[in-house]
Amino acid sequence: MKKLGRFFIILLFSSISAYADEAKIKDIQTAYIYNFAKFIKWPNNVDKSDSFNVCIYGDADFEGKLDKLSQKSLGNKKIFVLRVNTKEEIQNCQMLILPSVGDSKLAELIAWAKKHHIVTISDTKGYASQGVMINFYLENKKVRFEINHQKAKNAKINISSKLLRVAKVVKSD
Repeated sequence: MKKLGRFFIILLFSSISAYADEAKIKDIQTAYIYNFAKFIKWPNNVDKSDSFNVCIYGDADFEGKLDKLSQKSLGNKKIFVLRVNTKEEIQNCQMLILPSVGDSKLAELIAWAKKHHIVTISDTKGYASQGVMINFYLENKKVRFEINHQKAKNAKINISSKLLRVAKVVKSD
């Protein structure tokens, strides 16, 4: 059974990383985001919520792709996709999608997310080393992701070793 589980994980994340053209990248990232949530454990005070909120900060562009997640659930939790524009609005989010923002704004959002045990996700080059927990990048036309595991642990977020095995693990600057 364990071998079947490992096979499933490898198959899931390697098949999603199939060659991506520009039109499919956001679809692939959305599928990743949904599956990431299955391999992340939040602190008990966050896990008690009856909903799972994926928040899109500011002008993060997902071309409406993340809205598809609102038709899904994680266990018994309905997924809500919310647009937020201030750090105060993100405190009820489990995941926060970040666009490219200035360094001081990024640091402010990362600090706020840490305090509220929120997984930060972006697709901006260098953001994982700046403290974003999960960052997408393209490698040989394939969508890949890197994880800043230390930043997740600092926020009391437990990322499964299964997910870490298929990611590029990076450290902060």
